[in-house]
Amino acid sequence: MRQLVDHFEEHGHALDIDELLPLAEPEWGDGLHNHLPATFTLPDGVAGAFNEETFYPAFRSDLKSAQESIIIVSPFATRRGTRRWVDLLHEARVRNVRVCVITLPPPDPRGDRLVVELRNLGATVDMRAQMHEKIAILDGHILWHGSLNILSHRYTHESMLRIDSPTACQQIGRFVNVPTNKHG
Repeated sequence: MRQLVDHFEEHGHALDIDELLPLAEPEWGDGLHNHLPATFTLPDGVAGAFNEETFYPAFRSDLKSAQESIIIVSPFATRRGTRRWVDLLHEARVRNVRVCVITLPPPDPRGDRLVVELRNLGATVDMRAQMHEKIAILDGHILWHGSLNILSHRYTHESMLRIDSPTACQQIGRFVNVPTNKHG
């Protein structure tokens, strides 16, 4: 190890960290999410645990596959966090997929603009005080449940479970009073 360090000191040159990672520390996580593979596919029926890195491509895949409904329960919604999903939610609405977002009421007027933008996409936005669940239910059978705020996550370590189960979706849906089927 010492020989390797000596070699770098003698023959190497210093790199500017700002060139390698031009993002400020709070944007580091978003920078990583933008570089994950765009061709990720998730086989039908897969259940499992995902972290803050593996969640994004898997959830994108599920959003692209949604045919009936997308319900996102995220207590916090930021412009940056929501923007990463806007195109996929718009594409879902074009496919006549119902989109519902459940979140806390915005603490300031900037949040109101975000609600308006989501509603302009055709999403239903339901604001509820004192909620803290982090859930997504897709087509009444795919449940995402865990600690990651889907509409605001930035750089914290999180975990999400993906379960392909209409029963689990109905049970969790009852806890937060959301429709989980096309008639609900």
